[in-house]
Amino acid sequence: MTSKYTVYTSTLALFLSASAVAEEVPVIELGVDSGQSSSQTATYTPQTSSGSELVLIVQQLQDEVRSLRGQLEQQDYRLKQMERQQLDRYRDLDRRISSIPTTSAPSTPVSTDLNNAEPTSTVTQSQPELVQSDAAPSDAKAYREAFGLVRERNFPKAAEAFTAFIKDYPQSERLANAYYWLGEVNLAEQKPELARESFMQVVTRFADHRKAPDAAYKLGIVYDQLGDSAKSTEYLDLVITKYPDSSAVRLAEEFKRLQ
Repeated sequence: MTSKYTVYTSTLALFLSASAVAEEVPVIELGVDSGQSSSQTATYTPQTSSGSELVLIVQQLQDEVRSLRGQLEQQDYRLKQMERQQLDRYRDLDRRISSIPTTSAPSTPVSTDLNNAEPTSTVTQSQPELVQSDAAPSDAKAYREAFGLVRERNFPKAAEAFTAFIKDYPQSERLANAYYWLGEVNLAEQKPELARESFMQVVTRFADHRKAPDAAYKLGIVYDQLGDSAKSTEYLDLVITKYPDSSAVRLAEEFKRLQ
């Protein structure tokens, strides 16, 4: 009996071992295949995702670089345009100052206008209205001294002198000219807001004065500097429509083309 039980037990053990071995192999093989497949899938999927994200990041950076390059090109163009305009304004101011005679009054209409801006003793004799009874002789002297500083390109002192002139001689026939040249020196000194105030006085209070077209043209420039393109265009158009025979028309039209 014991012998039979031992044989039976041994047979059962061998059967179970064989079954275990038979079942273990495919499980191991399947496990390896599944593990490899899973490993490959787990490894491949993140690689694909990371690669896509990297491509998107690179594309975004390229777009930002192109955008920044475009902005730099615009700023560079704007800077060169401002430098050119500033140089043109300085040349225009220098031309106006240089064209004003110091000893005699030329006979051309333009020089008569400029002489009115900077009167001399000869002009005072030919145009006695420049020194009227409501303005003391010191009015002419103060104006000549102020404008002399403009000739010397001493713009800070010229601004002080014209400011004092406007305060001391509010009834002077030269008041419009004083406001105009105060605007010019402030513009030359890169003070567009102060220049705007002075030119505005000429345009609003002395609309029929010979300096009004030039002041309106300068307002177009000043507003362009201040970033108000609508106002700039408004005053440039004012020069063209209201003062069509003035020399400022050509300058206004040229400035509009550059805007």
